[in-house]
Amino acid sequence: MSAGALVVYTDWDLQRAAIPSRSRLYSLEPIGIGTPETESLTSYVSRLAEAHSVRVRELVVHELLPFLGRPHLADARNANLLTAFWRNETRALNGTRTLARKLVQALEALTGRCDLRFLTLLTWSEVLPRRQLQKPTRAWCPACFEEWRQSGRFAYDPLVWTLAPVTFCPQHRQPLRVVCPFPDCRRPSPWLSSRSRPGCCARCGRWLGNPGTHGASVEGERLAQDERSQAHVWTYHAIAELIASAPSLPEPPRRENLVRGLQRSLRHVARRQRSRAGKRAGPFLRSGACCW
Repeated sequence: MSAGALVVYTDWDLQRAAIPSRSRLYSLEPIGIGTPETESLTSYVSRLAEAHSVRVRELVVHELLPFLGRPHLADARNANLLTAFWRNETRALNGTRTLARKLVQALEALTGRCDLRFLTLLTWSEVLPRRQLQKPTRAWCPACFEEWRQSGRFAYDPLVWTLAPVTFCPQHRQPLRVVCPFPDCRRPSPWLSSRSRPGCCARCGRWLGNPGTHGASVEGERLAQDERSQAHVWTYHAIAELIASAPSLPEPPRRENLVRGLQRSLRHVARRQRSRAGKRAGPFLRSGACCW
């Protein structure tokens, strides 16, 4: 390059770069959305508290209760009301009711995520019954917990475990547990409590996948060999498929659409039964064995 030659540099872009908004809480990614193993919302709250190194109580009391319309529960004078909330209402947080909707809105506002409704049954709120839909207390498969830990995966509670009809783990061919296996505890846990930790008992805090505490029970062995286990497996997979399909639906199912679909199915079944009956009766009628 000769002396005095001009060099042209590209222009600097002096416009301020767009900075995405910051969330108050970590934008923790849910586990398994769009799969049969979708995480439950109460499990997500428990993992979110652990990610911030605080107890679930602190996260709920200081960040979530105002969104739920329950700020008075944070008052120390209402300790009994807060205890009743943990014991009686946390199962609704995974369901189809207003409490689940409010918690989803709160967590999405605080984490900046927009997919947390799929950790509940809100997609199916118009077509699922509200009563007796979910288990009153926590249920889990200890073999799943242990398998996940051995493979380096996070322990969590899948949404399918929260449903009342699901009482069986098809992978490990054993019933879901509902009480702590340790002899000095033996208590059920709410789906979310002030001391919840992923994969651990909410009462005594011990690991629920301990291989020394979840040997196959007599009931479990009987169930695995019983023909009724097939019905349990079918129930599990049918509900899990329902949960997995939620993110791909163009809009939430409507009650009237479900009714029309059931009516069409029933008419189709009725037509098939009439056709089969006609085929069975055909040879009999042609033989002249029937007298009118």
